[in-house]
Amino acid sequence: MKKHANNKTKKVLQKCMVITMTVAFGITSIPMNIVSVNAKSEVRKVKSVSIVKPTTDVFVLKKGSTSSLRVKIAPSNAINKNVTYVSSNKKIVSVNQKGKIKALKKGKATIKVIAKDGSKKSDKIVVYVGNPITKIRTTKNVTIQKGDTYELETTISPRGATYKKVAYKSSNKKVATVTKEGVIQAKKAGKATITISALDGNGVKATCKVKVKKQEQEGKPEVPGTTIRQYDGYQLVWNDEFAGNSLNFNDWQYEPHEPGWV
Repeated sequence: MKKHANNKTKKVLQKCMVITMTVAFGITSIPMNIVSVNAKSEVRKVKSVSIVKPTTDVFVLKKGSTSSLRVKIAPSNAINKNVTYVSSNKKIVSVNQKGKIKALKKGKATIKVIAKDGSKKSDKIVVYVGNPITKIRTTKNVTIQKGDTYELETTISPRGATYKKVAYKSSNKKVATVTKEGVIQAKKAGKATITISALDGNGVKATCKVKVKKQEQEGKPEVPGTTIRQYDGYQLVWNDEFAGNSLNFNDWQYEPHEPGWV
């Protein structure tokens, strides 16, 4: 009978198991079911999946060439950071589960990267099999005046490049800005560099150095029909010291000559 009571007591204790922590001047008890809930709440799921290499939305590869995608997972302390790679057309572009892609034949396919933790987070890139941009040519140096514009002449090689789009960026927008069409707007005196980047994922670039000069300043002189202009710190000044209705021969000298003398 005593043995039976001990077994029953053990079962009751097992059902009511608690974690007991001894602290100064008292005892704190935490039920196991609460600990379990807290552990579940600490599971960190993927919030974003990003293809960071190449940085473009499009990637052009020559037939037969290979490249590896680089992927970033956020947060960095996610419990499961594994991803899977899928090609929309395996006959054109194949991809393995390490992110290595291979261009098989001319055309395009979309490569999608999907988180495996059930969050459904993903990213994608369009891959063309064709001719990448190999070179960009543009004006090397431009000097313009504040307030003026200048349109860059940009050409790419080869002429039959599959994806010909480029992006323009200014290193100093306070001095000079540039539109997506390559038009430079001079803002203030100074220097800036315009970088032209191919958007086919192959990293081809070209640069143009821009120098913005001070604007020519025009003013109204006292005598109509003349102007005062300023060039790079040098100012042309019109000054009339003539007074009265006749020439003061004490201040001026002249020599008479026959008509036609130069």
